[in-house]
Amino acid sequence: MQNLFIFGPKVTATLNQSCCCKTLQTLWNGFCCTAGTIDFLPENNFIMKIGDVRPLPLENCDFSISVTTDGFCIAAEDRRGLLNGYMALLRQIQPICLERGSEQFFIPCGEIYGKPAVKKRMVHLCVFPETTLPFITKFVRLCGVLNYTHLVLEFWGTLHFDCLKELSWPQALTKEQIKPIIKEANDMGLEIIPMFNHLGHAAASRGIHGKHVVLDQNPRLQGRFDEDGWTWNITKPEVRGLFQKIRRELYELCGGSYFHIGCDEAYRYGGENADISLLTRFLNETAAEIAGEGRRPIMWGDMLLNSKAAGVQEGYTCNCRNSKAAESLLTSLDKRLVIADWQYDVTRSPVLTAEYLSSFGFDTLLCPWYDFKNIGACVETAQQINNSGVMLTTWHTLSARMFSLLVCAQGCLTGKVNFAGRDYAAETAALIRKVYFADGDYETAGWAKHQISEITL
Repeated sequence: MQNLFIFGPKVTATLNQSCCCKTLQTLWNGFCCTAGTIDFLPENNFIMKIGDVRPLPLENCDFSISVTTDGFCIAAEDRRGLLNGYMALLRQIQPICLERGSEQFFIPCGEIYGKPAVKKRMVHLCVFPETTLPFITKFVRLCGVLNYTHLVLEFWGTLHFDCLKELSWPQALTKEQIKPIIKEANDMGLEIIPMFNHLGHAAASRGIHGKHVVLDQNPRLQGRFDEDGWTWNITKPEVRGLFQKIRRELYELCGGSYFHIGCDEAYRYGGENADISLLTRFLNETAAEIAGEGRRPIMWGDMLLNSKAAGVQEGYTCNCRNSKAAESLLTSLDKRLVIADWQYDVTRSPVLTAEYLSSFGFDTLLCPWYDFKNIGACVETAQQINNSGVMLTTWHTLSARMFSLLVCAQGCLTGKVNFAGRDYAAETAALIRKVYFADGDYETAGWAKHQISEITL
């Protein structure tokens, strides 16, 4: 075969010492259909190399890859770029023969340059009581292989905290169960952003189901919440103190340089008579606390937006009903807050609310959901606004829309979402099989526990 680098079941590569880890070996094995292994020889330069192949120059790109018949060389300026190059190389591996004792694989010869159109490429994952550890593992690995830079982890009553046991359901995960997944994420160059809702969604459960993680276990804690339990009572010092303890535990578990405080859909703070001074003071004090803790705060932007003030009409979500209050918030808020603008019904760029938020001096994140056109609009807008990025949200729809991860990742890398001629579901399924071997377990395979579910009332 011509113009191919052909290799067998066991290879050895030189690799920067900061990247040498079991996680990358596991991924190589998966992309070789579990029939190939790799060993690493650590070195100091930010390269990965098999054979006598010279590195390609780096010009305004994260990484370069040169593949010849003699081997390959990945070059980068830093660890993250090298890891992104490794993930890109993995996706080029194809089998020639998988018969035991005769295993062979190939990578096409050529050059690849990593020049992502969107620099900050984030995903938001909700960990529900029904979310399994294998699912979290395969999701994290998929994000790493798709060259995302950050993963927001939001535990919906599903992580045991030391500071207050009622913050989690009895079946919640322990930190010891989550730590290996965090390590794998970091091994792949994926930074974890911990999240805990500091205002709305205080029930830590989806509102349409009426569960409340704290009050369904201990009604005597009602005073920490507003009357209906949907929002935290931010006038109480014990609530503010609890937030600080929660953040410290999540910092220790997840690391990272950001913290997501939520704050969406807190409707009592968006009415005509809402106490905007209280909300402004709370958000600014929280932002200052998080900055003092060495992190950058992120919050959802819907409660800061009024459609009239922002100059948008139907199709935009703006949950502040008072235009004067919205303008006051945006003028007064700490600019260290990163605003995550979720506008799921916007399918044409530019996303006007993101431009509006940016005009007040905020760094912004364009936050699409699963709709391809919505993702495309956010990807295109993020390229037009300085200090912005994309954060794909996934919520409760991953069992049917897992392939949104692939769509968004490729959009962020290439600059445009391709709507036609692709079977994204099949491509995602093929990647899932490579990043996580289900070993014949039906319920673990793919991304849904069951193919058919029965809805009962």
